[in-house]
Amino acid sequence: MRRIKGLSWLSFCLVFFMVWPQPGWSKKLPPTSVYLENLTWLEAEKVLKEYEVVVVALGVTGKGHYNPTGIWGDPTLATREKGKIIVEATIDQAVKEIKELISLEVKK
Repeated sequence: MRRIKGLSWLSFCLVFFMVWPQPGWSKKLPPTSVYLENLTWLEAEKVLKEYEVVVVALGVTGKGHYNPTGIWGDPTLATREKGKIIVEATIDQAVKEIKELISLEVKK
């Protein structure tokens, strides 16, 4: 995997998982794979029923056009397994990056 200058994998994950509130979003955030990983199947089913599916054309940008529900994409594609993989990979990479930082020499 190619590394973008100035952006580590950990930084990318942290930015990727941050949620920026947009106009029209309710106080309740949309479900994610990470969120669903921590729910039972019955809880996840109840959560997913509350959201409508919205198809978004990737690569299209615009200003001021938001979904009133705050949901982008199909939340039914989020799974417990994907959430577990994402959480574990993020933790593994975070540990690797922290160990790398600890091993660096401090310049005086």
